[in-house]
Amino acid sequence: DEAFERVLVDDQGQNLVFSAGKPGILWKLDRKTGKYLGHKEMVFQNVYDSFDPATGEPHYRNDIVEQRIGEPVTGCPSTEGGKNWPAMSYYRPGNRLIVPLSQTCLEFAAQAIDKTEGASAGDGVLDTIPTGGFAADTFSYDPANPTPFLIDSRELETSLNEDFTELNASRHDALVFTSRPLTKPIEVTGQMSAALWASSDARDTDWIVMLLDVFPDGHAERVQDGIARARFRHGFDREAMLVSGNLERYDIDLWFTSRVFEPGHRIRVSVSSALFPKYDRNLNTGGNNERDSTFVIAHQRLVHDPAHPSHVVLPIVPR
Repeated sequence: DEAFERVLVDDQGQNLVFSAGKPGILWKLDRKTGKYLGHKEMVFQNVYDSFDPATGEPHYRNDIVEQRIGEPVTGCPSTEGGKNWPAMSYYRPGNRLIVPLSQTCLEFAAQAIDKTEGASAGDGVLDTIPTGGFAADTFSYDPANPTPFLIDSRELETSLNEDFTELNASRHDALVFTSRPLTKPIEVTGQMSAALWASSDARDTDWIVMLLDVFPDGHAERVQDGIARARFRHGFDREAMLVSGNLERYDIDLWFTSRVFEPGHRIRVSVSSALFPKYDRNLNTGGNNERDSTFVIAHQRLVHDPAHPSHVVLPIVPR
């Protein structure tokens, strides 16, 4: 649950980037090459016990790495972070970097979880058991009218109530799958993921999965989302353009959460190819998405038959 912030600084002929996240560590990098130049621990931290002198890669304490279920461990800073949302800034006249910090610690223990797969049934239904619905769903993605993200990406997401109800109902460039009302509370705590089997007629495109909590009154709040860019489906170290109509698997990281879906609520998953402006638009051409001005409409196909079970994986804590 990092909230990294980066500040660009030009100092004595050096082009630097300073980065800081929840552990309260300030990283210094060459912003042209990405080379690690050093770091400074700005708050007391005992989560990492060493750092690689060449790359800066941190090493977790062994008792954290080897922590057993139910065994308490103390870590500093806590999950609130030594450096969180308040912005840092660079004061050029005094050559000073100003960083808001806080010092907290936390005792925590790991819990056992069940990783439960939810399958899309093809008729708008989300369930743990695949049904005999349609084998695939289709939609079109137009970069000139991308599926919107409901808040400005510069705002603090934790302070806003995002209601995706109207968006889920009105957009034709997103697929929506919703569970039946829950009869008992379900706690989801940990890392979530999704696997999509999908094809496109574009050379490159994006696949975005969003998890939502639908309240009894119908309003739908975003829990988390994740994205996969098709050209990087085999790794970020190599690009591979799509072949029109070829079915591909996309594994999507949905990050972490800790949330209880209450009785009467429903769990919803939406699938789209944009979430703008949170993610830059994919122009679907395979070219430079940041500089090019031409784009094409992509015709997308999501498959969920027995041989290609598109699904999400949620870490459920037994109650």
